[in-house]
Amino acid sequence: MKARLHRWWNFASAIMLLAAFMMTSLKIQSTNWTEDLHLMNWLTFIGFILGLGIGYSQFRRFISKLFIILFSFLIVPYAIGTTYNSGILWLTRFENLYGRIFFSIEQLLNNVRIEDPILFFIFLCLIVWSTSISGGFFLTRTAQPWTPLLISGVTVFTSEFYDQIGNNLYTAFFIFFVLVFLSQNYFIESNRNWRIKRIPVDFETGPSIRRSSFIVAIIIIFLAWNAPNIVSAFQKGSQQQKQIIGFVQDIQNQFSKLTAPLEGTAFLRSEFYGDTVRLGTGSNLSDEIVLEISVNQKKPAGTRYYWRARSYDQFIDNQWVSSFDSSKLIEPNTDITDLLEYFFFPQRTFTIKTRTNLGLLYTPPYPQKINRPVKAFFANLSDEKVDYIALTLEEIAFSGENYEVVNRIPAPTIAQMRKSTNEYPDWVFENYLQLPPDFPEKIRDLAIEITENSENPYDKTQAITNYLRKNTTYKEQIPEPPPDSDHIEWFLFEHKEGFCNYYATAEVLMLRSIGIPSRIVFGYAQGKSQNQDETEFIVRREQSHAWPEVFFEGIGWVEFEPTTLQPTLDRLLGETVPSISDIPSIRDPNSEDLPVMDGGESFGEGGEVPDLIQLGELSEVETTQPTILPFIFMGIVVLYSIILIIKDNEPATGPSTPVIIETLFVQRGWKIPGWLKHWATYSKTSAEEKAFAKIIWSLSMFNNFSLYSFTPAEVVREYKTIFPEMSLKIDEILLEYQKAIYSPHPINLKMIQHQSNQILKYSLTMKIKSIFQFRN
Repeated sequence: MKARLHRWWNFASAIMLLAAFMMTSLKIQSTNWTEDLHLMNWLTFIGFILGLGIGYSQFRRFISKLFIILFSFLIVPYAIGTTYNSGILWLTRFENLYGRIFFSIEQLLNNVRIEDPILFFIFLCLIVWSTSISGGFFLTRTAQPWTPLLISGVTVFTSEFYDQIGNNLYTAFFIFFVLVFLSQNYFIESNRNWRIKRIPVDFETGPSIRRSSFIVAIIIIFLAWNAPNIVSAFQKGSQQQKQIIGFVQDIQNQFSKLTAPLEGTAFLRSEFYGDTVRLGTGSNLSDEIVLEISVNQKKPAGTRYYWRARSYDQFIDNQWVSSFDSSKLIEPNTDITDLLEYFFFPQRTFTIKTRTNLGLLYTPPYPQKINRPVKAFFANLSDEKVDYIALTLEEIAFSGENYEVVNRIPAPTIAQMRKSTNEYPDWVFENYLQLPPDFPEKIRDLAIEITENSENPYDKTQAITNYLRKNTTYKEQIPEPPPDSDHIEWFLFEHKEGFCNYYATAEVLMLRSIGIPSRIVFGYAQGKSQNQDETEFIVRREQSHAWPEVFFEGIGWVEFEPTTLQPTLDRLLGETVPSISDIPSIRDPNSEDLPVMDGGESFGEGGEVPDLIQLGELSEVETTQPTILPFIFMGIVVLYSIILIIKDNEPATGPSTPVIIETLFVQRGWKIPGWLKHWATYSKTSAEEKAFAKIIWSLSMFNNFSLYSFTPAEVVREYKTIFPEMSLKIDEILLEYQKAIYSPHPINLKMIQHQSNQILKYSLTMKIKSIFQFRN
């Protein structure tokens, strides 16, 4: 039978080498030299795993090379082919690739400027693929992946040189992983040579080298990348010194937040809408879950849920302002009877679980009862009735808490809205027809033109809604409007791209310009339904939304949806909602699920909500795309740390360090120091003897005479005369210790070790108290 060929394997080394190669691909991706550079990460990972497998196999070198070539011809073209649209046939993709490559080579040979990056892209793919697959192969086959590692290093530093504005953390991490990999391999090779030469090796040597290399690598990277800043940090008044002071203060602030519940009140982060909201330029919001909502019944037909935060009535200087500052406290679980309502709209009970700290409540319109005390901002109307603007919390609703609200859901029919006249109450005229002093007449003329064939407020509103949906394009982020310009005029006539803030504002202003009262509301769109009955919803950060509400005489406020990212809001045609004098009716809902909602306004970098701030003020904060680098690095560090812990806790298989040193002294004929002799003797003792020695140490702190001539029972008896309160613990230790010394019976070693530690700890405590004369 043919002997099995030797193969090399070390898990920690494989992880470090893979991490180094991944830093190379991530560095290339960070340059953004061309599109689809993320494929480098997959090629690196797959190539390295294949290389490890082929290298560890029993195939001869020639067969192994054939497999590497075969996989290369299959995987690399496939990866490059995935850069095309998935609807294109694979044969067509390869034909296109061949044509691009051939044409680019022809341009290269003719010294013509190449515009297609395909050659460069393929070159990068081949670099990362060849280094990763050959690196994995040589690691398990010969433990010497030096050439692939060298090529990878050259690639990293070349990228660093040509992309100096990029993220150099990838390069730093590359050096870190390479240093740890080299130290790991050096120890393994040295250990093999020591065994061949029969040199005694302390079992702690391996863990010590691993820990040392880990720490030294971090220190080298830190010093290399921060040397200029370290020097500047000692210069008085330098920017670096200010940053260090600020960093220390940040740590203090973070620690104070942890201890705040023990000290008193603290300023907590929570979601809140202030008195003003700017239109902003938008941002990419996260998919973080904000609310989990359950409803007691199906959704009324012809409706959609909107989770209102606050409405705004004044538009000044391209921002929305709430002019109502009247507020009152609403007690929990009390009926709200002062809300102006024209209809008994269908009623629903909502249980809302918050996944973020809230400084206000998100609810549908027309609240009837709330199970929390709230501070309600409102507008005073006629006959002691009010219109609620926002429901804020006196005490923050923390993430994970629930609140319950009972609301009426506006469900007017199209027929009812068409019957509504333009005879509005005085409070509507006074508050919801305001226009900026410099309102562009072009917008009014456009609104008149759009609604010239409409006869009633509903048809005019729907005409403007349809115009916005057909003639503007939804865009999560837009450039800053020109300075000194009217942002809505720019949105309607020039840019024609925007997100919900612009859609809703444009509709409100156009409606007001033709005498139809309306307002804007900020909050969240309905979210994603979780069941067929549409009684459970999940609302995410990315579903932040703004929408217009239009006032209809005899009906009240009704939502409309001009934002094109949203599906159209289809109301029922006939009269299905009774007047306030009739019995409320509840209709079956539509069963259609809603897609992901509008992106809305920015909550700040990373989609986070700032501390009790005005939402619109965050629109100018630039957001950066999240990177997976911290997660990769932390994952590898944690994994490597686990390996170190496992390795460091392996039982000793050789002599300990003091024994080796003592042996060296004996061989050289040197005098052995007393402390070394005691250390070596102690290291040779068994685990139970080490545990009992702690009792001797404890007793020696209070007695001046020698204890080494005492029997174990005498030591215990002497200790109990000083600390009788520890008699039970020390008797248990004595019993198990005598069993270990004088009998073959098994013992409870963990109990001995635990109890001896407790006795030593207690003795030290009492000794310290006696020194300071605090002993009872």
